[in-house]
Amino acid sequence: MTRIAVTQQAIVWEAEPTDPAGHGCEPRVARLASGSIVLSHRVGTTREGGDGRPRLTRTDDGGASWHDLGCPFDDALPSG
Repeated sequence: MTRIAVTQQAIVWEAEPTDPAGHGCEPRVARLASGSIVLSHRVGTTREGGDGRPRLTRTDDGGASWHDLGCPFDDALPSG
């Protein structure tokens, strides 16, 4: 089993204060074969709300900087 050691803490994603779907929860982390790390988490108005959808962020430098990939599956998911 591969483990990730936490050596520093930082904010990877934070919703804008005016974003009604800014509740983030249920994070998942995966290291890609390239060495990049992808973090997915669910965003929506509430944790159990029907408007929840996955949002992705990615780092290519071991977590020094993160790039928001947004919600790339929005068009693939049924609405409602």
